Amino acid sequence: MTLGYGAPALAVFRGREAQAAQLIQAATDDAGRRGEGGGLSLVLIEAAVRSAVLERAAGAVQRLSGIARACGTDWAGGVEARSRALVSEAW
Repeated sequence: MTLGYGAPALAVFRGREAQAAQLIQAATDDAGRRGEGGGLSLVLIEAAVRSAVLERAAGAVQRLSGIARACGTDWAGGVEARSRALVSEAW
């Protein structure tokens, strides 16, 4: 099953913590099974920033930056820039 990231985000924005926790875990497990570490990093960065766990977000951005540089695509650079912006705005 491919869960995607919309359902967990929507649950978080609606303040449904228990539902969000279940959906986040399901999305994490699903992404891990498919080997989608990049997508998982994006979710963990945004979740950490919104949860005020900035050290965790900053660490995830550093790991994502290494992946983005190795990939070298415009998309990867854009994702890295967005993630850096999320972290910098939170500080």
